[in-house]
Amino acid sequence: MAFAASLAEGDQFYQSGQAESARNAWSKAFSLALTDAERCAVAGRFLSLGFLAEAEEALSLCQVSSASLIALRSSLALERGEVETSLTFLDDEAARDNLTLMSNALLVAHYLTPENPLAIKNKSLQWAAKAKVQRDVLPARSRSARGSSKPLRMGFMSGDLCAHPVGFLIGPILQALAARPDDVELFIFDNGVQNDWVTDRLKSFCRPDHWHMIRHLNDDDASQIIFDTELDILVDCSGHTSRSRIGLLTHRLAPLQISWGGYFSTTGLDTIDAVIMDRFHAPEGSEAYFVEKIVHVPSRFIYAPPPACPPVTDAPYFRNGVISFGSFNNIAKINDDVVKTWSSILNKVPGSRLILKWRCFADSKFCDFTKHRFVQHGIESGRIILRPFSIYRDTLAEYRDVDIALDPFPFTGGQTSLDALWMGVPLVTMAGRSPVARQGHAFVNLIGKSEWSSSNESDYIQCALTLARDPDALRSMRFDQRTLIHHSKLSDAVSFVDVLINAIQKGDISPSGLKAQ
Repeated sequence: MAFAASLAEGDQFYQSGQAESARNAWSKAFSLALTDAERCAVAGRFLSLGFLAEAEEALSLCQVSSASLIALRSSLALERGEVETSLTFLDDEAARDNLTLMSNALLVAHYLTPENPLAIKNKSLQWAAKAKVQRDVLPARSRSARGSSKPLRMGFMSGDLCAHPVGFLIGPILQALAARPDDVELFIFDNGVQNDWVTDRLKSFCRPDHWHMIRHLNDDDASQIIFDTELDILVDCSGHTSRSRIGLLTHRLAPLQISWGGYFSTTGLDTIDAVIMDRFHAPEGSEAYFVEKIVHVPSRFIYAPPPACPPVTDAPYFRNGVISFGSFNNIAKINDDVVKTWSSILNKVPGSRLILKWRCFADSKFCDFTKHRFVQHGIESGRIILRPFSIYRDTLAEYRDVDIALDPFPFTGGQTSLDALWMGVPLVTMAGRSPVARQGHAFVNLIGKSEWSSSNESDYIQCALTLARDPDALRSMRFDQRTLIHHSKLSDAVSFVDVLINAIQKGDISPSGLKAQ
């Protein structure tokens, strides 16, 4: 009881943004932990706030190998930017028959450089083949079309319906769908562990009896609930990310099954019929990377700023007298090529500094290590500013200190890039081949700033230098960008929904011939 109480107390502090208080409560829980499961529970929480040393200590005391322990050790390595080490844990013999750990490996592979979308597709197909074999022990289900169906019964499944990029990005789409009750009836299948203000908002778009919690259900029971709902369309929003139930879709729980949102590559499943993209994320030729049919909407993501969003402020150059570059991305995206490129930019802009923000900068040793990576390229450590976790609104407010956002590559920023643009900060990005390497490219093109996207490192550097040399332009564009976003397809959930519903109604993406009359 004391362990659970301390853990819950830390969770409450975490949700309110009180990182140090959360650490203290979880440390107390750790001192009371008696089993490997309890130590893993605490370690996962330490990782969520970037307390790397504490997480490592908790994991070091675990006695017996388990899927949870392997996943956490892999996550710890990834939090340190050690992508290959992270994958080594997931390639352990004990991990090779575990579908969840195989999914984890697929996700981590996106951080490798150079990018290799065909290799990821092949590994996805291997996962799918194994998933089908393991799922065949469950009762077979195959939902066929209901015939003439209006409104369409559309379900969304995710483990991230909270203050998470998926939770933020799905909101405008659910709202637009809910505004069309004659065309669509919404259902939600929630596999999440966190309920917060975002969850409450999303629930407002769906009837209470249409919101189903499936987190604690086994695969058979969760499948039965979805199957019994008699959906026309099931949209998976997690793919091979954490808290995913992608394995449920090895059976046809709805006549039409679609991938969108939190994942950026093929799922590998031929029972998923389509993936929703736009032409900037998935231009001609991208079909080679997917099992699913690519359905193009005007913008893959729809951005809506949070309530009480901080106002745009003047460019910090006019307070500091120096250009401040910034990136608030996952540290695993900041590979050696990124460090080298960003260091080149800093070397060419005298006095400039780089602000990095990620949860693991709560660990002082990791901060020293990160600064040393730049020192090796001739950058004084004092020019690298490192900031840890803060709640979402405070994170947005910290863009007041950034003149120019630098996008990592090949795994580019998603929600972080949209946030930077909304806060008036221009984004320097580089387009790769796969959707995850083209997120920034899509965003800047959608707001009419294609000149901020490059195809190589030399042009990327030149773009950053061009922006840095014109502080007056930085000041003026800062106050224009919200208007650009507001009038772009990045804010147009209605167009997203219109195109998707039209494709479904016409039967363009329905393997079962589903048509709504």
